[in-house]
Amino acid sequence: MAMVVRYALGLSAAGGEVTLVVGDTISGQIALATARHLVHGGALTHIFVLSASPDLSPDFEKQKLALEALGMASSLHPPAGIPEDMEEAVSRSHNVICGLSGVPVEGLGDLLDLLNDSPTPVHTVESPIGIDLTTGTVKGTPLFASSTLSLGVPLSGLKTGKDLVGRHYIADISLPSSLLAEYGIPFPTLFSEQPVQQILSEIPG
Repeated sequence: MAMVVRYALGLSAAGGEVTLVVGDTISGQIALATARHLVHGGALTHIFVLSASPDLSPDFEKQKLALEALGMASSLHPPAGIPEDMEEAVSRSHNVICGLSGVPVEGLGDLLDLLNDSPTPVHTVESPIGIDLTTGTVKGTPLFASSTLSLGVPLSGLKTGKDLVGRHYIADISLPSSLLAEYGIPFPTLFSEQPVQQILSEIPG
């Protein structure tokens, strides 16, 4: 995802400003790991953690602590409503990274309106908010992403919900080649040049 955002920033993170909106999920952890790469490249990040509980999982806390060691602070907010500083950060940023895949869409209406109405590109990890990850059924107001990064193989719901995905990228996470073949992913040729590639044809699955 850091590579995708660097591309959107013109291949350099230096001087870039990025807002992260994440949940205590795998996609949220990946978004935080992405932020570390961008910070090392010279980007300024704003990190908003959406959680109804202040108790976050140990794996998520590890990613957060690694960012704090780099001097990057994060703030914790309930899912409903939009903090004033989040709206300001989104408007100032060059890109938004959204790590909320799997987070219930209920209560996120204001956030989705903000991101959908903003001219700032929104890049999602695993899936845009509001798509059922299995069926692709849209729930409520979905997020219309500028790009989506799939991990290893695309989630089956993205095939039906492809109009919300934007540019679709896939990252090599070292899945067995036999599994990739089941999804019609040409391994190893797809990842022979880079570990992240754009899917330009119909989504496999």
